[in-house]
Formats: sequence, structure tokens, C-alpha cells
Amino acid sequence: PLPPPPPAAGEGFVTVLGKGLEGGRRVVIRGTLEKVTSPGLGVDMAQVLVAETLWGEAPATERVRILSNEAGYFAKVSPAAVFFLEPMEGGGRFSCRAVVDGGGTEGPARVAAVRRALEVEKRPPAERAAALRALCFESLGAEDPWTRRNAAREIVHFAGNRPGAFTLADLGYDPDALISRLARIV
Repeated sequence: PLPPPPPAAGEGFVTVLGKGLEGGRRVVIRGTLEKVTSPGLGVDMAQVLVAETLWGEAPATERVRILSNEAGYFAKVSPAAVFFLEPMEGGGRFSCRAVVDGGGTEGPARVAAVRRALEVEKRPPAERAAALRALCFESLGAEDPWTRRNAAREIVHFAGNRPGAFTLADLGYDPDALISRLARIV
């Protein structure tokens, strides 16, 4: 089957994280994993202390219960993390759609990247593409390697979903000078 056509310019979410926000009442929280139980059936149930809500409606309580879709899922991340959640029927429980590890030496950079990506997604649709381009190019010059690698991943994702999203002008190249240089090489 053919992939779906790219969205029209200025429509929809533009970051990798934004794609996970589509289609529902998603909630993104930063919190601390306090307890994990494995009730069987190939799932885990976690209790998370909510430090802050980054996207969506804040949970009604300071602790939330989160169901994973695989056993051992929460063992892959440190207790400090960002959780992408979807509320379950009946309230008080969430299903986990993704987790961004907030621990270790790269944790602060990951959490900062989530914050920046969500700020891009909060902008009006017509501004998102330009904001993401600016963020990506700024992040390519970051001091820490994780932020630079993440910027490269965002660029690949964005360019793949929105052909024509980047131009030579975005890279600071004069197309005529580049063609002239290439002609000398060939």
C-alpha cells in the first residue's frame, strides 16, 4: 500500500513527539515511577507520582496508575521520566503510549527536548513548521551530543513527512555558489 499523502503545509503536528499526540485526549506528564506490578497477561501496572503536566488535562490526583502493553516495559527506563498517556474508561487510570527516560546523564537533555517539542506543537498550525526548522538548526549546535542527535532525528522525520520542508536557503547556502562549486569538483 502507498503511504498516506503528506499533510498540507501548516497542518497537523510536526515533531516526532507531536505524532504521538494525535487522535485523542493524550496527556503528557513528567513524574517519578514509584511502583510496578505485573498482574500477568503480558502487561505491567505502574504507579507514578506526577511532578507536572506538560500536555493535556492534568490528572485529578497526584499519583496515577499506568498500564503498559508489555511486561517489563517500565524496567527499561529510570524512575524519573516523561510519560505519554491516554486516559482509560472510568477515570483514574491511563494507558502508556510512550516513555522518555529522564534519568542518567542524558536525562535532562531529553526532558528539555520534550519541552521544546511540545512548545512547537502548542503554536498555531501555520507557525509550527518554521518553529521546528528553527529549533532543529539551533539544536544541531548544542553542546551535548544527545541534543544534536535528536535534532538530526527530528529533521529526518520532518523532511520525510513534509517533502520540501527544507530548502538550501535553510542551510545557509547560495544555490548558485553551490552549483558552481559542484561543477568544479565534477
